[in-house]
Amino acid sequence: MRRRDIHFLRWLFGFIGLAVVGIIIFVVARFAGRAVPAALTDESPGDSGPAIRTPRPDDPDGLLDYMSGVAYITETKQIVIDRELLGIVSEEFTITEEQGNIYTVSLDMPPMEFNRYRHVGRGGILAYSVDGVAGGISVYADRPVTLEVVFNDSQAAINITTDRDTYDYIVYIDPGHGGIDQGSVRERRDEKAINLDIAFMVRDMLLEEAPEIYPILSRETDVFFDRYERAAQGSELADIFVSIHCNIYDPNDDKADNDITGTEVYYTPGQVLGGTSRARVNSVEMAAIFQKNVVESAGSNDRGVREGDLAVTREATIPSVLIELGYLSNAGERAKLFDAEYQRLLAGGIFNGILETFGID
Repeated sequence: MRRRDIHFLRWLFGFIGLAVVGIIIFVVARFAGRAVPAALTDESPGDSGPAIRTPRPDDPDGLLDYMSGVAYITETKQIVIDRELLGIVSEEFTITEEQGNIYTVSLDMPPMEFNRYRHVGRGGILAYSVDGVAGGISVYADRPVTLEVVFNDSQAAINITTDRDTYDYIVYIDPGHGGIDQGSVRERRDEKAINLDIAFMVRDMLLEEAPEIYPILSRETDVFFDRYERAAQGSELADIFVSIHCNIYDPNDDKADNDITGTEVYYTPGQVLGGTSRARVNSVEMAAIFQKNVVESAGSNDRGVREGDLAVTREATIPSVLIELGYLSNAGERAKLFDAEYQRLLAGGIFNGILETFGID
């Protein structure tokens, strides 16, 4: 063999060896972050709700013909997924229940800014972060549902519930503003954060003390959500719509303080109702109920029920109100609105208003 041929073969084998090493490094780097994480602790987000049921091949309730490692359990309404598939399987697939309900699922959505283990509506992305592994699962349904993702050491399960079939009443609680929409701002405190804090308090009161009422929040994090979409989603999912806000007033300078204080509740006259609500009142009656209860609970100045052409109350097709809890443009009332104890009084008034609206003692 000629010397130059020997040199060529050495070069060729060296190149092939480097290529193989490069491929191995790429594969390891590509999938190292995809390793199946350890089991969540009890304190970890998303580790709640019904236990994951592991399907068996002979289980008549387990529909196992979608793909290896994915099953739908009709009895518990769970999509059960091997965790090693999350972020790896790119094919979108469809699950069709025996009742005809359809779910379209994708397992390889990218991570989001905020984790969201629960979603309400016709579909969306359930975003998770488990032991450093982050990603998203996209699920879209052909009807309004509540989706919740839970984990154990080897599986993820998406629990699917239809709230109207489970609860006597559903209230859509809308913490006003969010994300890029700060609402009113005073002393470096955003209205959007106060609204969300009080909405959480109302939700927790309902979950603890009113099991027949299910609360749905329009947002659970600091995200922007269009007002028209809030009205549409609330109308589709709930029986009543309650939007929570703080007020501000000065006709000449929105940074100046003034003497105006108090609570007022808005409704839109001539609102067209869609007939899907199980509430026994219309928006005018509901506004009076909430005005009375919030003022009584918090001891705030009663500024009365008011008419307003507001997007969320105008566009909703269920009984709807917007509550202005107090004025951030008044120094004394602003201090109260910043205070957690006073927020609980306001939340208690909203809670009582919800009970009265549904005729619950």
